[in-house]
Amino acid sequence: MSESSQQTKIIEKMLPDSYRKTADKAKDFLIEHPEFVNPIIKLSFGQDQIMGMRSSRVVLLLYQQKPKLIQPFITEIFDHLYSTQNKSTIRNMLHLFIDDHKLLDETRFGKLVDYCFRMLDSPSEKIAQRALAMQILYNISSRIIEFKGELKALIELHYEEGSVGFKCTANNILNKLNREITGN
Repeated sequence: MSESSQQTKIIEKMLPDSYRKTADKAKDFLIEHPEFVNPIIKLSFGQDQIMGMRSSRVVLLLYQQKPKLIQPFITEIFDHLYSTQNKSTIRNMLHLFIDDHKLLDETRFGKLVDYCFRMLDSPSEKIAQRALAMQILYNISSRIIEFKGELKALIELHYEEGSVGFKCTANNILNKLNREITGN
């Protein structure tokens, strides 16, 4: 059995359930054993939807505590994120791009912008993904000022049909965009 396969088996055994306590233990293990970071990222995007959800949650928790352990893998994560269908993995991994979109090269950055605009524009997407896409685009708009008007228009377009959660995030971002666009 290859080292990668052994590492994957160890991670799978660490994640027998979806409890926060289990995820925290796995996160703490990764802090002590960073050689397992790449295998857990790969497992996050694997065929097993449940293991993908559990693994990606651990990746997010690790990122929140020790972002420098995840940042070297940000382009690999994006490349997988762009093609995965696992909604839980998408939700967990999108958090990484709220601030670390700056680590992407120009091509991936453009794909992230497109991906987030499409996600925000799709009422069939989960509310959490749409809210994260909205936040990522808002943060990007501080770098690319021209996005502010387009983002505001898209949020307003979907506002009335939005859920309570969508409207809450939308109100927060619209208030900021209105102040920034008008200068007040």
